[in-house]
Amino acid sequence: MLLEILYRLPCQYAVQYKSVSKHWLSLISDPYFIRGFIHHRHQLFGNNSQSCSFTHVLQYPTESDNPNEDDIRVLSSDNSSLFKSDRKGLGFLNFLPGVRLKYPTHIEASFDDLLLVSVCSQVPTNRMEERSGFYKEYYICNPLTKEWLKLPRLPTNNNDAIVMVGFVCLPNSCDKEQGCINNAHYRFRVVRICCLHTESSTTQTQLQVQIFSSETNEWCNSVLSSPRGLNLNPFLSMSCRSGVIACNGMLHWVWVEGEGENQTIKGFVVFDPFHSSEQCHYIDPPIDLSPQHSVISFGSFQKRLRIFQKSRYSLDDAGSYTIWELKDYSNSGTWCMKHKVHFKDIVLEEFGDPFKEHGRLKLLFPFVIFLAFHPNDSEIVFLRYAPAYRRVNYILSCNMRTRVLKMVDIDKRIRPIPATSVFLLVQQLWPTPVPPLPLNALPMSNSKLDCIGLRDL
Repeated sequence: MLLEILYRLPCQYAVQYKSVSKHWLSLISDPYFIRGFIHHRHQLFGNNSQSCSFTHVLQYPTESDNPNEDDIRVLSSDNSSLFKSDRKGLGFLNFLPGVRLKYPTHIEASFDDLLLVSVCSQVPTNRMEERSGFYKEYYICNPLTKEWLKLPRLPTNNNDAIVMVGFVCLPNSCDKEQGCINNAHYRFRVVRICCLHTESSTTQTQLQVQIFSSETNEWCNSVLSSPRGLNLNPFLSMSCRSGVIACNGMLHWVWVEGEGENQTIKGFVVFDPFHSSEQCHYIDPPIDLSPQHSVISFGSFQKRLRIFQKSRYSLDDAGSYTIWELKDYSNSGTWCMKHKVHFKDIVLEEFGDPFKEHGRLKLLFPFVIFLAFHPNDSEIVFLRYAPAYRRVNYILSCNMRTRVLKMVDIDKRIRPIPATSVFLLVQQLWPTPVPPLPLNALPMSNSKLDCIGLRDL
């Protein structure tokens, strides 16, 4: 009876009720209860994610190694239970030891409701082998439950290397017939892609990667090779803007050739850290993708790779937005144009200054950049508008079907927000535990159930 009551509670209340008593803590923390809770929720809602609450964490670039409280901005959906009070700064991560000690902290990646955070910790006086005096530690954490896991130290110190980091998880299926995914049991990989060349524009057909495996609890060094001798370099400016994208258990980054304005997108590198640590393959770009005349952003929407293309502004044309989506991912796929909107056709929804005059809309386009895809609605994207004459960022949403532009938030700062610094947290049917629960967890015994009575209600 008690289990059936708890299964019907909203997720955040079930988690909070761990504090009612030791018995409830034992019950609600039990892998058997978590598996049952997820299964019950899946039977009620299926794979419908339209109402999933979510949070975007915006990380501003900083010229200093010491980010201050203004380097983070948290934007939650209306139904999100995350970060209701901590909307600015690193306060929502103060459960991490390095953050409490005010060490330089950087969010590297997100996956579902997990964050990968790096903390630059100071080397003790008896550890002088580190030339820089600092070493980087990686934490995986769930900001909702405040659970965290510190990864082991890296086997070698690559503080001099340029590094891009990817983070990807593979959840376990608890009911393959119903398609129920149990995020309580999962494997994960953290991948550091290292560029040891002083010139990041150097063509590279091999990359040094460091891979952390949740199964072995160890880092390993590997060399990633291109099967066709093509450039793997993810450190060209266009690749860095898009970052490393996790989708379908694999990591992706933009494959670029050329330099400066002559950079050309040749495709997308696909790396599977779970099954092939030394090889990769490629996905060709859309035929009509022309980076010379547009700004390209790369991301994903519900396990489908997406491209956001913004045409370059000209006096004769107010510009346009285009969304491409990859279909049939398993067979290298085909890119389909999902939406194309000309900026002159966009409708403003009751904006205040500086949006009062519709005739000024054309002037906004050069200052509007892509931030992120909406995780639930395929037709909505988030944008940022930072006018050159005001020290303010406007966070906007744009419906690509209705062409309606809405205000989401106003942030009074002038720093740009590259798309790689927007991290998505999506609330799950049950908060992803850190570390993962063991797969061989046994059902709760009758004695455990007997000692938890309705009197504890």
